Amino acid sequence: MLIYKQGIAKYLPEDFIVTEKIIFNNISKGNSYSLFILKKNNVSLFNCLMRLSKIIKIPINKFYFFGEKDKYALTKQLVYTPKLNFIQSEIITNDFTFIYLFDIDNIDSNQMIGNKFKVTIRKIENPKLIEEKIKKIINKEILIPNYYDIQRFGKRYINHIIGYYLLNSKYFEATFLLLCAYSKNENRKVKKARSQLKELFNEQVFNIDKATQIKLPQYMDIEKIFLKILSEKRSYKKTWKEFPYKFTSLFKEAYKSYIFNEKIIQFIKSLGVTYYKREYNLTIPPEFDFLISKFPKKIEYIYPTVRIEKEIVNYKIFENQPSRELFIVPQIYSYQFEKDEIFNDYHKLIISFSLSKGEFATNSLNFLLEDI
Repeated sequence: MLIYKQGIAKYLPEDFIVTEKIIFNNISKGNSYSLFILKKNNVSLFNCLMRLSKIIKIPINKFYFFGEKDKYALTKQLVYTPKLNFIQSEIITNDFTFIYLFDIDNIDSNQMIGNKFKVTIRKIENPKLIEEKIKKIINKEILIPNYYDIQRFGKRYINHIIGYYLLNSKYFEATFLLLCAYSKNENRKVKKARSQLKELFNEQVFNIDKATQIKLPQYMDIEKIFLKILSEKRSYKKTWKEFPYKFTSLFKEAYKSYIFNEKIIQFIKSLGVTYYKREYNLTIPPEFDFLISKFPKKIEYIYPTVRIEKEIVNYKIFENQPSRELFIVPQIYSYQFEKDEIFNDYHKLIISFSLSKGEFATNSLNFLLEDI
């Protein structure tokens, strides 16, 4: 659930529906890869893949995908693996369905062109204010900064800090944060497990054998995989090298994303324009300050209230950053306000729109639902 000043998003999983837009033109069927559609409901992608790895009996790093979709949502996306000889046409669980499509020779990331969203915003008190912003987007009177989404930084908002240490070959620091740093954003079982793991560190020496005896809750899927590898390699560095690439890159890319976001923020603030603001505060206890004090205790997003023309952007400040559009204009197909059946005396907004690959829906929501 995302609580804004002007409404609530993701109150129910069906309030946030995401479908990948894939182009299947000129695909030749073959024997290199097996293609699947993954439909999931209120569960993380990594949780699904970890369970599928056991069902299909292939390593988790043999699953490939174009993007990590929201956990608290109904999502539909393409997943592919090296060609499988024994395939169930459909795997159905209580929170995901995995459907076999066909085998192909080649697949290209350019075939994924974006995502389509159907989002319901609840507990809206002032529909007129939000509709004015929607019209500004439709009429292209506003450009929305193309930030990397908060989900890039994990539930604890520290993925970028872990990535910073990995990029600087500080494997103990990355390991300690991954396993032990707990946040108020996490539930009681996760906090308890992280505290137990922390107690097994004596400076940089870690009691791996006792750690593997701790029963980690289902929400700690990545940590389970990491500990399994660590128990075999007995080295922080070797474990990170062996860790599935998709997981390691998740942290490294989070750091690069953080720097990109900060440069957009600095540029907008330098213009002296008014803006809407969304902040996410880190709630990591002070005992971890020796590792996180290099970074602000919050992650900030700002959205200008006026159109910023691309021509005035100084692109030199974005050198050595990901090749990425700095501003976006969502394509809005439809929107309507209705009475909210859950929150009496309030309205809800149902809005459908699409974004190109690499663009995040929460930027649009932040713009629509926050105040100056």
